[in-house]
Amino acid sequence: MKSTGFSRRDFLHSNSFYGLLGTIFLNNSFTDKFDSSKIAVDILLEQKNRAGFIDISALIELRAKYRSELFGNFLPNMNKLIIDHELGGFMCDIDNKKGKLLSTKKRAWFEGRGIWLYSFLYNNFGKDPSYLEIATKSKNFILKHLPPDENFWISSFTKEGHPLPGEGDIFSNLYIAEGLAEYSKASGEIEYFNLAKKLLLQCVTVYDKEDYEYASEKSIKGPRVLNHWMIMLGNSTQMLNYKQDNEIELLAQRCVDAILNDHFNPDWQLLDVMLSHDLTRLSDSESAQKVSFGLGVQALWMILSEALRKKDLILFEKAKKLLKRHIEVAKDKVYGGYYWSIENVSSNTFKLGKVLSLHDEILIGSLLLVEHQADQWALGCFSETYNYIKNNFMKKDYVFPVENGDRKIVNFSDKGMGIYHHPRQLVLNLLAIERIIDRNGKSSNVFATD
Repeated sequence: MKSTGFSRRDFLHSNSFYGLLGTIFLNNSFTDKFDSSKIAVDILLEQKNRAGFIDISALIELRAKYRSELFGNFLPNMNKLIIDHELGGFMCDIDNKKGKLLSTKKRAWFEGRGIWLYSFLYNNFGKDPSYLEIATKSKNFILKHLPPDENFWISSFTKEGHPLPGEGDIFSNLYIAEGLAEYSKASGEIEYFNLAKKLLLQCVTVYDKEDYEYASEKSIKGPRVLNHWMIMLGNSTQMLNYKQDNEIELLAQRCVDAILNDHFNPDWQLLDVMLSHDLTRLSDSESAQKVSFGLGVQALWMILSEALRKKDLILFEKAKKLLKRHIEVAKDKVYGGYYWSIENVSSNTFKLGKVLSLHDEILIGSLLLVEHQADQWALGCFSETYNYIKNNFMKKDYVFPVENGDRKIVNFSDKGMGIYHHPRQLVLNLLAIERIIDRNGKSSNVFATD
């Protein structure tokens, strides 16, 4: 089944809002340590003035396009090409144009991500038993290889489950924990929530060791890395939305503090990718000059989600301001789309290639602002990014969206598919669109005090 891509029509326009009567202004600088108790009195809470509306006909048409891409294209192609229906698991090494597997190997990362996706589909889109069956078979496949405490999963396996050479890493455990937590909700088996919690907290223990090694930067002992906090926070918020847990609550708070306070660089007004173990800035490493928009945008929309869970307007506004900053700096104002990273801030050296996952993360973050605050800037950002994806990453005769390419996406990869970022964007944003439609186009007003 070939991809039909997104429609060329621009569904949402910034002028589709009406009735915006006021705006919240924050005077607090990011250079201050984040502490909502200290600045709560400085913010206006008249959320009734934020109640904007979005054109319902545009939303209904957008919902139809999302449903078509998810249920008419992405999932059928997953079913046909990627899922091992017999032995369980996901085989993502594919020639995207020919629609043929390049190998049948299975990666621990992708098992965790796939378990999450199909458990989430089951939990939120009609409890289709086929989704739960796919998640269950992947869960059974990967848990046969459960490592000893505080060890990481082997990186990849054959179709039959035999280990392949390759160093495992912390992300395998974190993604499998994320998948198991969502699976626990789908299956009703609390043992998988408990295992997810155990894996998550074991990752924190390993991460806190001074001799912890990160494969991408082994010269730095015990580094503090933005994507570690990001994934741990994403796991924590999802788990807390399902079941209250004091240890996970403390971890979520710790992750938010590390991202907004320690990784925030006041000179750049951007997030550092990597810090020393004691959370001080690196001085003699190339990593000290790097900003990843892909990681930063993702981390910040996850803080928005955590703020929504806690109904913390101060936190939401902090994250919103910084999210917009990252998106604006990442923008390619010549050819459109967004750069993945700045490789060296001082020399203004950008990594010019384009990556689909960043654009998906921008869609999630911008729609969060639209749904909950009727943010006109975010609506324009969503519209522009949505159209950029369909016009550049959705290639004719390709099975799945292409994952990355050069600056103009003239040259791009034919290999591999995204089992996580793109479908996650589709399911999260489809649910958001549904909620806005259910409110007749009105913002959530979630932070209202009356």
